[in-house]
Amino acid sequence: MQTKCGHRCCKTCLDEHFKRLDQNMQPWNCPVDRNWLQQNEIFADKATERKILSFEIRCSSEGCRWTGELRSKDVIT
Repeated sequence: MQTKCGHRCCKTCLDEHFKRLDQNMQPWNCPVDRNWLQQNEIFADKATERKILSFEIRCSSEGCRWTGELRSKDVIT
């Protein structure tokens, strides 16, 4: 996620930060520089997501020579 002030945080950490602020009845702010934030001033950071998904990975199985971008890896849940 990215804030209007340009800071990047994972969604889980940002959600926890806002949850603590809500519990203390405090207005939302950026966890990095404490600038005030509105909900519409926090958005998905697509540029960073694309960069991470383009990382080259390789199979960890012995003898396998497969390599590819992270985006092509099957997600196992």
